[in-house]
Amino acid sequence: MFDWYGQRDHVSRLAALLVVGILLSPLLKYRPTVKAKPADSPILVQMSTLAADPEPVAQPQITPPLPRTPLPPVRQPTPATPAVVESPAQSAVSPSVQPPTAAPVQTAPPSATPPPPPINHSASLEDSYIGSVRSYLNGIKRYPTGREASIQRPRGKTRVWFVLGRDGRLVDAGIDESSDSLLLDRTALATVQRGNFPAFPEAVWSSQNSHRFTVELEFVPTN
Repeated sequence: MFDWYGQRDHVSRLAALLVVGILLSPLLKYRPTVKAKPADSPILVQMSTLAADPEPVAQPQITPPLPRTPLPPVRQPTPATPAVVESPAQSAVSPSVQPPTAAPVQTAPPSATPPPPPINHSASLEDSYIGSVRSYLNGIKRYPTGREASIQRPRGKTRVWFVLGRDGRLVDAGIDESSDSLLLDRTALATVQRGNFPAFPEAVWSSQNSHRFTVELEFVPTN
């Protein structure tokens, strides 16, 4: 008898191969067919023939314009002058006879301009000296100070007269018109007495050794 027990290893191997063969039999039957791809067709590149260099195109010749001849100016028709028909009476008059012309009127020559009046230089010097004295006094005047002035705070104008010698020395002074404030009158008189006046010019009051002046001084409180 066949010794199955002794050949059990071979039998088991054979059975295992049989099982593997059964499992692999479907895979061995299926053979995928690979279709051969057609060979790539050569790409035909059509090369256009290179055209020969184009012939240069002849440029049209430009003819310079002819110079314009200026047209003659159009003359406007001159209106016809109506013919003057002379009457028989006019034709009888000789053409050499002309109407008398008016005689030119003779104008009298302009009268001579009267000379300007002479300038009195001494009068202008006097006015200049008087103006300088008044400006000087108004420049040195001061509003009165003190308790009485701060309480009363007077305001007004005082007219002062004074006499000056030719050398500018004060001879005399006084009140010509009061300001109704004794405080302002005293201040105005004191302003003249402390003044330092210039001497008279030689051409001013030449026949006088002294001259009387009048000046008006106005006083206004500062605050």
